[in-house]
Amino acid sequence: MSGTASGGLGIDLVPRSSLNQFDVGFRWIGRNLLAVYRSTLPFAVAAGVLCWMLVRVLEWDLRAVLLVVAVVTWPLGIEFGRRLASEAFERTPRGNLFLRVAGPTLLNRFLNWGGVSLSLVLFEMPGWIFVGILIQLAVPPFLGLAGSFQPEDAVLDRKGTGRARRRTGELVKQERTELYLAMCGWTFLWLVLVVVALVGTEMALRGLFQWTVFLDRAQELWGRYDSGELYRFLYTSPGFAAMLAFWSVATYPFVRVPWSFAYVDLRIRRDMWDLQRRFYEEATRLEGPA
Repeated sequence: MSGTASGGLGIDLVPRSSLNQFDVGFRWIGRNLLAVYRSTLPFAVAAGVLCWMLVRVLEWDLRAVLLVVAVVTWPLGIEFGRRLASEAFERTPRGNLFLRVAGPTLLNRFLNWGGVSLSLVLFEMPGWIFVGILIQLAVPPFLGLAGSFQPEDAVLDRKGTGRARRRTGELVKQERTELYLAMCGWTFLWLVLVVVALVGTEMALRGLFQWTVFLDRAQELWGRYDSGELYRFLYTSPGFAAMLAFWSVATYPFVRVPWSFAYVDLRIRRDMWDLQRRFYEEATRLEGPA
């Protein structure tokens, strides 16, 4: 298939692999960098401050980061899904899209993150960790994948009939394995981006101010081969939790935007949406003079 319709994206809407979806997502973020981070940075700062307070004041531990990131990135996911789908399909959703999908997307977030959350919450009970792993392997592929596209479905289904959501469920069944592997791969990439950002920030702080939030102390403990103390320090450090939460949210667009392109790709390959759009544009052009 060689359709070249681009909607409002400025990018050819053709079938793409997961790597290509990440590439076009990166390019889209680059072209909309100011708008993307005008939306993202307030949430990232709020996540960092909230994690610092939970660990410092309420004496929570590093597991607070998962809860905070899961909640803070939830509205961001809706916003990026809406924005990209509106550009790709050249449709403006009717009414308040956020209110329409807020509840279902929050439930879907619980389905997709529930296994990991259970494993971390029950970290001191090793037997239950395997229960969390099994949940994570079983629930998202069958219940969470289609629901993660609800903002995009809401853009297509302007009248709220539910047809777009049902069709997405059918398409996801046909591409379940590929989508789940893409989700796992992009989640791993997200972790890599967070680690790189954390270390880069600490190295920049050391170079500019001869001070770091956690790296100097961590290296000191690592040099003494005191792994237990190093673990306790990172596990209970409010500064480390705050930075981890901040960068987790700040890098979130680099995985959420490609996920929207995965939805567009699904519609192109399984529904031939790009050909439908080209036929519509040609029909509109021919009917114009008449």
